[in-house]
Amino acid sequence: MRSPPKRSADWEMLLNFNVILIGAGEVNFGSVEGPWNHSLRLERKLKDRLQIIALVDPDIDRAKSALESKSKGDQAASYVNARIVSTISEASNLFRGDKQPK
Repeated sequence: MRSPPKRSADWEMLLNFNVILIGAGEVNFGSVEGPWNHSLRLERKLKDRLQIIALVDPDIDRAKSALESKSKGDQAASYVNARIVSTISEASNLFRGDKQPK
């Protein structure tokens, strides 16, 4: 049995990961009180391949604040096309084709 072909580093860099974040709170964006910060972990792991497609949170102001803080960081390009929506249904209706989460 033949083993699958190895993926080259160049090939890996071609893969973008479209991500929808659910919630603009401390689990996804961190706090001084705890170890949670999923967005930072994704940024470190995926680097330039990370594309945040949407942030879902019923608190639109909190979502705007979270994206504003990310727009000033090293991975700002990952958030430039992020849309803010208040429900998962809204997110599912917005993203088709190459913008679907991968």
